[in-house]
Amino acid sequence: RAQRGSERRRAYTHPLADMSASLFGAALRASRTRVATAARQTRMMSAEAAEHQAHHEASMKQWEKITKLALPVLGVVAIANVVIHFQHGHHHEEPKFSYQHIRKKKFPWECSDCALFDGECWSKCRKN
Repeated sequence: RAQRGSERRRAYTHPLADMSASLFGAALRASRTRVATAARQTRMMSAEAAEHQAHHEASMKQWEKITKLALPVLGVVAIANVVIHFQHGHHHEEPKFSYQHIRKKKFPWECSDCALFDGECWSKCRKN
């Protein structure tokens, strides 16, 4: 009878149970190995750490200098661009052909042929 009970137990256990336990153990061992390897790779002796820190500080100071030099240059270029842009006048050309100035419906303001922000048209309309 004892033998039958063990057979029953085996019959009711999942066939992958033993395999999943061994896979879990293998994964656990692999992760421990990876963690230990990573810890060894990132560990630096004091001379290496100081050299590494000095490199980072030098790099940071270099970029601070580049930024302090570049910002005024970019500011001057931006101001020059604005000055050049506003030196020449902007010309609003009337449509060359009648089909480009089609109004199917009048605008709902006093100068119904003028667009809302067309200052020249508004001044001409008010003079008439």
